[in-house]
Amino acid sequence: MIRWSVLTALIGWLLMGAFVAWHDEMPAKTLLSVGFFVAFFAAFVSYYWRMTYVVDEHGVTYRGATDVVHIPWEDINEVKDSELPLGGAYVHSQGGRLVLSHFVRGHAQLVDIIVARAGLFPT
Repeated sequence: MIRWSVLTALIGWLLMGAFVAWHDEMPAKTLLSVGFFVAFFAAFVSYYWRMTYVVDEHGVTYRGATDVVHIPWEDINEVKDSELPLGGAYVHSQGGRLVLSHFVRGHAQLVDIIVARAGLFPT
């Protein structure tokens, strides 16, 4: 869902940039402002289109735009929701933590699978 939203925003700003560039009477600062938003949404498109979570027999792997984090099942200590609105869920492990974004489709099912595979059923 978020992927298509930021892609739509990027396309909208690209169209706005073409409109502004087409009209000679537009001030240069308007074109610079549109350029900023094109760059802004291009960065978001790059980030969200590369983001994946892989759950397999070895653990949970997050692949982002710049990093890869793998947490084995036996290292997961806790899974809890963020206190921030739309903050995601935190997977705490011996080596750090991983944030599961609420913007990912199937987020609730992913959290349930991680809890079950890590043996963290509520008592």
